[in-house]
Amino acid sequence: MDRGRKGRVIIDTTTGDYLKDEICCVVEPSSRVYKNHPEALSKSIRALQKAIRYVQKNPEETARLMAEKIMLPGILM
Repeated sequence: MDRGRKGRVIIDTTTGDYLKDEICCVVEPSSRVYKNHPEALSKSIRALQKAIRYVQKNPEETARLMAEKIMLPGILM
């Protein structure tokens, strides 16, 4: 959503039970990216969805990888 413009809610993850167990994220491309690079935007969203599925299926491995690569270099759980 560009500054000064109104957006619209497509999915509200704060209501209803159907998304209660899902990882929440927001993808907010600029109108320029949305208009000029729709394929790249779609690929990015699919990659994010794939990563979310991996995290959901592999929570322990995800925690280990995050500790190793991002949060706690040199300190493994």
